[in-house]
Amino acid sequence: SVIIPVYNVEEYLKKCVSSVCKQTYKNLEIILVDDGSPDKGGALCDKLAKKDSRIVAVHKKNGGVSSARNLGLKKATGKYVTFVDSDDWIEENCLKFLTEFAEDNNLDVLCFGLQLVYPDGRKTSYNIQYEESGKIYKGEDFICKVKMPPAAWAALYRRTFLEKYRIYFYEGILHEDQEFTPRAYFLAKRIAYINKELYNYLQRTGGIMKSSRNKKRSEDLLTVADSLCDFTCRNVEKNCNAYNEMTEKINFAFMQSLAYYEP
Repeated sequence: SVIIPVYNVEEYLKKCVSSVCKQTYKNLEIILVDDGSPDKGGALCDKLAKKDSRIVAVHKKNGGVSSARNLGLKKATGKYVTFVDSDDWIEENCLKFLTEFAEDNNLDVLCFGLQLVYPDGRKTSYNIQYEESGKIYKGEDFICKVKMPPAAWAALYRRTFLEKYRIYFYEGILHEDQEFTPRAYFLAKRIAYINKELYNYLQRTGGIMKSSRNKKRSEDLLTVADSLCDFTCRNVEKNCNAYNEMTEKINFAFMQSLAYYEP
C-alpha cells in the first residue's frame, strides 16, 4: 500500500501518482488522502482513481499530514506500506526491489536512499552514513549506526509491525516524521538500509518543511522532544541489556533526529 497525503499540490500530483502507477511491481494499492485541499487536488484524486482501479481516493477535513497518513494506514490492506509526499516521486523499480528484499530477509523496516531535486532540474545525492548496505540490525543498533534522515517516506514498513506496536503519527504538529521514525526504527526486530537512491525529494519553497512558521515549529519540536523522551523511558530499559550506556546512545540518536531542521 502506497499512502499519499494530498494538500494544495495540484500541479505536482499527477507526476507523483504516475511514478507509482508505472512501477514494475504491479500488485499495488495507492491511497490518495485528500486532506481538505483548498485547490482542485481533491477532484484530481477522484479523476485519477477512475483511471486506475488500484487507486483509492479518500476525502477528509483538513487535519494535517499526520492525520492524513494515519487515515491512510487505517485504510491500507497491503502486507507492506510506504509513503510518498505528493510533490515527490519514486524511481521505476523502487517497490519491486524493496518488497523482494524485505520478503527475502523477513524485515520489519527497510530504509533506502534518496536524492534532492531542485526546481532548475539539478539533482544531488543525500549523503547517508552507514556501515554496510543490506546489513540487518536490531532497531536499537540501527539508529545508532545508520544516520537516516527522519523522513517517513524513506522506508518500507511491514503493516502488521506498525499495527502490533501501534506506531502512528502524532497529530496536530509539524516535524511529525521526527517523532515517528525513531520509534519505528527502534522497535523493529529486523531492519536494514539499502544504498540505492529510490526517492526523489523536491526542494520547493512552498513545501510545509520550508515554511516560516517559526513559533509553531519551535513549539512542536519541544513536543517531539518530550514524546521521544517519554518513549525512551518506557522502552529502552526493557529492550536493552546495558541500560545506562544504551540509553545515552539512544537519546543521542533521537536528538540527532530532532536536530534535523530545514531552515
